[in-house]
Amino acid sequence: MSIFMPQEIVPVSFRINLNPQYRKAEKALRYTLALLQHSRGLSFETDTEIIVSDAADADIRISGLFLENYCSHRFDWRAYFREEPLIRCEDGRPDYLSTAFYMLSCLQEYGSNARDAYGRFPYEAGYQKHFAVVEKNLVNSCFDAIIKEIQKRQAVSGKEPQVSRIVLTHDIDSLFGSFPQDWLATLKNGNFKGFIRLLKASLAHPKAKSAWNTIREILEIEGQFGFSSIFFWLPVKGKSTLDPAIKNADYRIGSAQIRDLMQEVRSRGSVNGLHKSASHLSFSEEFERLPQDLYDKINRYHFLRFNIQNDFPVLSRNVSQDYSLGFAEEPGFRNNYSLPYPPYDVLNDRPFDFIEVPLNIMDRTLRNYKKLSPGRAQEHILQFLESHKNDAVISILWHNQFFSPYKFKGWKPVYIRILQYCRAHNIRPITPEEIQKEYSINFDSL
Repeated sequence: MSIFMPQEIVPVSFRINLNPQYRKAEKALRYTLALLQHSRGLSFETDTEIIVSDAADADIRISGLFLENYCSHRFDWRAYFREEPLIRCEDGRPDYLSTAFYMLSCLQEYGSNARDAYGRFPYEAGYQKHFAVVEKNLVNSCFDAIIKEIQKRQAVSGKEPQVSRIVLTHDIDSLFGSFPQDWLATLKNGNFKGFIRLLKASLAHPKAKSAWNTIREILEIEGQFGFSSIFFWLPVKGKSTLDPAIKNADYRIGSAQIRDLMQEVRSRGSVNGLHKSASHLSFSEEFERLPQDLYDKINRYHFLRFNIQNDFPVLSRNVSQDYSLGFAEEPGFRNNYSLPYPPYDVLNDRPFDFIEVPLNIMDRTLRNYKKLSPGRAQEHILQFLESHKNDAVISILWHNQFFSPYKFKGWKPVYIRILQYCRAHNIRPITPEEIQKEYSINFDSL
């Protein structure tokens, strides 16, 4: 299986000495080693091998616990992690390779039926909550440890640490919700001047744009910093047919106004993608509703409402990239990995045919779930960026409503501060095209 435009790297032979009954696990481990080699640009001495085995003299040892559990389809994290989020061999030595695979594949979500009110795998049910590690890049630490083990026996060279990059994204859920939400917020907060401004604007221009139609303002702000972003658009309007608690768009995707906005996005060097609605429509039906000359075949699920087992195979057939893998309740790493990557199809023992760009920071997470003020949210975000200055692609979601000065007062300056920090620390944006070129992998050798 090939994924678009693989990066050229020096291949290495992975000799895996495991019992044939563990063929399923062997494929998973080969995938993880290939991802390690690709992400670090590793090259090895000529005609050398990495021997993966449970033998005492192996270059990389594999836990019998992992082999038995994985090949028996026991995926619950409690079957792998005891006192820490690390799989260990029978003698207590760490099994970094299996640990990395467990996290990368989001295996805990295959082993749990826990779902929140929107059908999402909840943060509360995961090992990240139990061990308080959601903001740690544990897979990268496992990769570091594996390389150190290999270096004991052979020369290994790779890329130097790289300054992190950023993916700026905006989910366009509502353009016309300023009334009544902004209006009510001004009254509730005692902002009578703001209420009068909204009232006067409405009376003077009844058909004027909503205060939440901030698309051009976002483009202007990002342009000042030399940044671009991704706008995800909902093709379905009104209440969800799948979940009455979810509202889809409050705009009509086929209107001239929306086409003009999408054209503006494209002309400014940013990208339009699909915000897959909570509806019975298929991906192809929703993509057909978007202006055919103005979007890229990338996606983020509305409300982050998806199930890995059911929806990753659908993504693999329909998109080149997805941006949905994040916890709604908590910022950080849902798979404890800091880079885009092709996920692994656990049920069919092969990599999927799309690249996942995990979501790390969302405005609603900080405001609605963690109840942080804009100032506290800014501190949290900047500390997260500071902690992951190298070898990460940080994906940020800032809704268009959060640029409004009424209900979401104070959140626009936080976004601007993020851009200021990124520019000051040479954290540049990375585009979907660049992601496709850099993080596609040729898995034919597996």
